[in-house]
Order: sequence, then C-alpha cells, then structure tokens
Amino acid sequence: MRGGTGNDFHATVPVDERIVRFIGRHHVLTLATTVDDVPHCSSLFYAYLPEQNLFAVTSAGNTWHVAQLQRNARVAAAVVLETKLVGKVQGLQVRGPDVPSLRQGTCGS
Repeated sequence: MRGGTGNDFHATVPVDERIVRFIGRHHVLTLATTVDDVPHCSSLFYAYLPEQNLFAVTSAGNTWHVAQLQRNARVAAAVVLETKLVGKVQGLQVRGPDVPSLRQGTCGS
C-alpha cells in the first residue's frame, strides 16, 4: 500500500522526514478495507520502504481482509503511538491502493 495523506501521492512527492522516522519506530498498522459497504479492520505487521513510499505487508490468502482486497483495492491504514496520556496521542493515517500481490491473492501464507 502506498502512503497518502488527503490526496493520494506516491514516491514522487517527498515524505517529511518526521513521518518517515515515526513509521520506522513502529511495526504494526491497522488496515481498513470495505466491500459492499461492509467495513473491516485488521492489524498487520509492516515494513516501510521509504524509497518507494510503500507499506509492505503479508497475510494469509484465506483472511477476510485479503478477500475484500481482491474485490476492492482501495484501503486506508493507521499507525498509532500507544500512550496513556490523552493529549499525547500521535498517529499517521494513509489511504491508497493496496499492494498488487495482495489483490491477486499471491501473498504469503
């Protein structure tokens, strides 16, 4: 999934270094998918490829989110810093197309 904020963008738009550092300090994202107005969220480990502005994830082919991705490639995701202090919540929200291999159901097992 390529990162995007507001309007989708890809590696041709420089990503603020503070965002890259934030992403690098974490390893789990919440992936949101939807088909026929049925939303679904799942937590996935990720690797961020900054040179491509890409979140790489793998998942079993028999999961609900992969089934939804095969029907609708538009996704959203969030990475959040967990804290017990309400005013200190930090996070990143992105939207964009999923990784083509997920859409094709050829991801890891």
